[in-house]
Amino acid sequence: LELIHPDDLARFGQAVKKLLNEPSGVMLVQYRARHRDGHWQTLETAAVNRLDDPDLLAIVLTSRDVSERVGLQEELRRRNEELQLALAAAHVISWDVDLNRQRATNYSSSPSDFFGPAGTDDAFTMASIVHPDDLPGVTSELTRAKDTGRDFIVEFRGLPRGGDARFYASHGRVFSDEAGHPLRLVGVTWDITERHRI
Repeated sequence: LELIHPDDLARFGQAVKKLLNEPSGVMLVQYRARHRDGHWQTLETAAVNRLDDPDLLAIVLTSRDVSERVGLQEELRRRNEELQLALAAAHVISWDVDLNRQRATNYSSSPSDFFGPAGTDDAFTMASIVHPDDLPGVTSELTRAKDTGRDFIVEFRGLPRGGDARFYASHGRVFSDEAGHPLRLVGVTWDITERHRI
């Protein structure tokens, strides 16, 4: 226990205590431990309480070094935060659309914050965002991108939100399965209203 990081010691102890109190119980805990050369490494320990098994009468456990995985996850989290900041500063929203359901499964920020009250956070539909006069053109471009695999590139007006309609540009790419069936459309949309006012 003296090798476990002080900040992780209480959590590790609680996990072990719970395991000992549960016959046939299972423990999976991640914690930092000091390596023999002095640096901290992240270990993941899986254990099973077999103290009630007369053939074993033991705690069976295995530990592995997951430092690299944890480091990659932390780097990914940091880069994602930087990306979100950059997108927000540039007034851009990214999206990932499930083409089978015609719904966006992932946004970089809240659609209602970006598009205004016309946006929707729980389901992506063209009609909830695109001006009715521009909807046929946007729909046609989406169909072309799905049929040809070419990038989805379109400009459109949004629905008015307490005033004049705003203008947007979108650029996306279709991703298909091994059989060539389009599955997802991933891309970004940015506000180009100021450009139209010049």
